[in-house]
Amino acid sequence: MTGEQEGARFAEPTKYDSVFWVEVDRIHPNPYQPRKEFDEERLKALADSIRQYGVLQPLVVTRSEMEKPGGGIQAAYELIAGERRLRASKLIGLKEVPVVIRAGEQSDKMKLELAIIENLQREDLNAIDRAKALAQLVEAFGLS
Repeated sequence: MTGEQEGARFAEPTKYDSVFWVEVDRIHPNPYQPRKEFDEERLKALADSIRQYGVLQPLVVTRSEMEKPGGGIQAAYELIAGERRLRASKLIGLKEVPVVIRAGEQSDKMKLELAIIENLQREDLNAIDRAKALAQLVEAFGLS
């Protein structure tokens, strides 16, 4: 499978994925997010669009279960794709956002690859962030 085919396999929800509504405060950022700069004006414009039309494309997250202090289990979510949508949703005070929960994509390498693929396909990742993300992929996972 080529990198392009692999990216296509992970970038879009499959017919087996379902959309869920998750509280924004339970979604943690992807530590491998290649985008380091978020233009405030563009974020505000996205927030205005979300206010008017809603979140049109669900965020993509992974889900894990963590023990709650005092007992019990609580679901936690880590963002794979959609940080701008999440930030814009928080700006306008949304409590929940639609997400697709991707199973089997728990590895840090996969999270970084998916974040890079999503940002490169949109073509608005600046050259410095793109270079840093690719360098991180090489350094963190011994790729060349």
